[in-house]
Amino acid sequence: MELVNRVVKVVIITFIIGGFVMYFIQESKPKSTIKRPEDFGINKGEVDKYLRGQSEDVEIEEDIIANREEGLPAYIPQNRRQLLKKSAYYISYNSSLKIAEWVSYPLTKEIIRRSNLKRSGLFERDPEVVGGTASTTDYSGTGYVRGHLVPVADVSYDSSAMNESFLMSNIAPMKPQFNDGIWMELEETIRDWAYAYKEIYVTTGPVLTRGEVVPIGKSKIAAPAYFFKAIWVNDAVRPKSIGFMMPNENERKPLREYVVTINELETITGIDFFPSVAENGVEEEIENQLYISDWRWRN
Repeated sequence: MELVNRVVKVVIITFIIGGFVMYFIQESKPKSTIKRPEDFGINKGEVDKYLRGQSEDVEIEEDIIANREEGLPAYIPQNRRQLLKKSAYYISYNSSLKIAEWVSYPLTKEIIRRSNLKRSGLFERDPEVVGGTASTTDYSGTGYVRGHLVPVADVSYDSSAMNESFLMSNIAPMKPQFNDGIWMELEETIRDWAYAYKEIYVTTGPVLTRGEVVPIGKSKIAAPAYFFKAIWVNDAVRPKSIGFMMPNENERKPLREYVVTINELETITGIDFFPSVAENGVEEEIENQLYISDWRWRN
């Protein structure tokens, strides 16, 4: 009987010790620093749909208005929130996070040839956005600058389009060194490609599903840890695609080191890029390919 009691005591002590060990293991794990959309006052149901890449199903008024649009260009992503049509590009805008989820537009050799107007424009709110955009003063003292998603140089062939590129719906929080450094280099490279390949489609936006998303300014603009670009060369004989995902910080590596496939980018962002530019089987094959040497690089 004494032996049985000893065994029972040993089992109980072992169980208690094991419980403490498991508790400390759990507590010692690094906590996620990601600020999810609920930190910005969005309801949990919307958050779950958003993170699954199903923002087109979110039942708020602006989404319902946008997703019943028809006759849109083939390069426009499937995932749409509040869809805005500008002179030179489309925007899917998230008024809760005060940032565009993506901008999308064609860029051609002819556009590059004609884009020679002197840079001009004033940052101002976009009056078309339901729920409003951030204001330019939201960026004051935050350590972020007002970064263009559609670059001014891509639309400097038309004064109206250039002015629209300064609307706050096309602006996102970027670190100064990022905006003036590797991001600008990528924009210039993409213009080279538009000239060389005659016509490309460009989709750009913040990555809101990876890394720390920081609310800044009075409007709590979502400042992302990463930005992306998705490119499709519209060539009937030899179409191709390439994606980029870059940290929003002062980092300067060769552009090739930020390359991802479009399929990888779709998995990361939950966005279906270029849904109708080719037949389903062809689109999937091209979006899964990555031949870095097949692209013209500046260096």
